[in-house]
Amino acid sequence: MDIRDLKEEILSRELIPDILSELGCHHISDRGGYYSCANPDGDARSVVVYKNDYIGCTNYTRQITKNGRSADIFDLISYVRDCTFAEAMQFVCELAGLDFYSEPEEVPESLQLIKLLKEMSTGDEQEDEVPLRPIPAEILNYYLSYGNAMWEREGISLETQNEFRISYDAQSNYIAIPIFSELGDLLGIKGRYFGEPDEYHPRFLYLEPCNKSRVLYGYWQNKEYIKNSTQLIVVESEKSVLKLAEYGVRNVVATGGKTISKYQVELIIRTGCTPLLAMDEDVHEEELRAIADMFMDGISVYAIMDKDNLLGPKESPMDNRETWSQLYKNHVYKIK
Repeated sequence: MDIRDLKEEILSRELIPDILSELGCHHISDRGGYYSCANPDGDARSVVVYKNDYIGCTNYTRQITKNGRSADIFDLISYVRDCTFAEAMQFVCELAGLDFYSEPEEVPESLQLIKLLKEMSTGDEQEDEVPLRPIPAEILNYYLSYGNAMWEREGISLETQNEFRISYDAQSNYIAIPIFSELGDLLGIKGRYFGEPDEYHPRFLYLEPCNKSRVLYGYWQNKEYIKNSTQLIVVESEKSVLKLAEYGVRNVVATGGKTISKYQVELIIRTGCTPLLAMDEDVHEEELRAIADMFMDGISVYAIMDKDNLLGPKESPMDNRETWSQLYKNHVYKIK
């Protein structure tokens, strides 16, 4: 569910006092344009939640966001329950009897036309149009649950592959990469051809369709590391997440490509971490700055920029451990 839709539900159904009560806040008072209450473990009415569209929140005795940005009711939930943003949304959905994965029933005609034109130009359905909906975890039983020697030769151990549930589809000869939501639900499976791609076997395809623009790969497996970090490394590919895990770097997520969606930007901001873009060599500085501009004012954004030409064509910063170490140490620049 989109956060804006969920906030509309909260306001229209006047759920703010119910949420505060369920959190354990007390001495809840309606002050007209806002509610005041006490923290679950406090006495003074130091929490204010506003009835505006943002449902802003001020906690006068606690800092409830890591990056100091303006907080809202979901930040309060995350702080009190010590949970992620997605878990805070799920908490409200369960309280309100809503489906966390629900999508708008009616798509505006303008968006329907755009979708149709995309499909006509490519000949197939856009994965970004696939509804965000969990699929049965039992589907993973169809695949052979062991890693592959190709990635092992590239430095990703079988132990790391096993942790991220990497498997193999013997029928299609594709490495199977399960994609999980921030709540740990299976959303889809991306395939990487086990061999040299050709006109019949693209390098990547979705064995189980997934809306990649609505998920950050690796967030589920790395969430505890991210929660305890002040920086979030944002990479392109799923394999890059595994490579960095092999190096002991776990505050990492992947966007699934060189582009980034507004939804993914929202998820990144909500971690409270400062984003560090570590994109592949073919993503140029102007593209990095365009991505940085998608973040709200007040959010600092950094990027790795290879100004010493350490990377080869189409190489990612984490393909080689020594190169990654040099880039991370000497080539991180603030771009916003």
